[in-house]
Amino acid sequence: MKRKFALFLLWLLGWKLKGEFPRDIKKSIIAFAPHTSYFDGFIGKIFFWALGVPHKLLMKAAYFNCITRPFLNFFGFMPVGGVPGHNAITETAAMIKGAETLNVLICPEGTLAPRKTWNPGYLLMAMKAKVPIVLGYLDYEKKEGGIFEVIDANLVGRKYVESRIRELYKKSMAKYPEKFELPE
Repeated sequence: MKRKFALFLLWLLGWKLKGEFPRDIKKSIIAFAPHTSYFDGFIGKIFFWALGVPHKLLMKAAYFNCITRPFLNFFGFMPVGGVPGHNAITETAAMIKGAETLNVLICPEGTLAPRKTWNPGYLLMAMKAKVPIVLGYLDYEKKEGGIFEVIDANLVGRKYVESRIRELYKKSMAKYPEKFELPE
């Protein structure tokens, strides 16, 4: 039901779904970009519902309070960071390892502002948990989104993952291209 509703919403908003999430992947890190607007999270959530992918999203713990926590938990957000003595990368990797099914969605840019270096946490989590990285995207220019490809960082290494990201993602894809930078 959720998938059909999401497909209807995408159609209503004029967006197209591209690519499929491989059904044999039960655990992954989903690197999702570009992230230049809060609307990216909303439209991205609809895309992953439409793809039928059970997932959780990482969000800064600072955004969780007594008012926002129920809403954020309902929509699958998990608080990370800002807790002394806790390592978000290690804890997330451990959660993935211990789960039967867990796809964790991360915006590797880490902020809405332009950054020439992306937070490598998504890559380190995938490598520690020994799960693939699924490259998800939104393209405002074409009004489409979905999955580019799946990469096993443990087999190909960090440099290859970063070079594929520079090849696949473009400034023109972002809602606000001036806020989007590819990692150097």
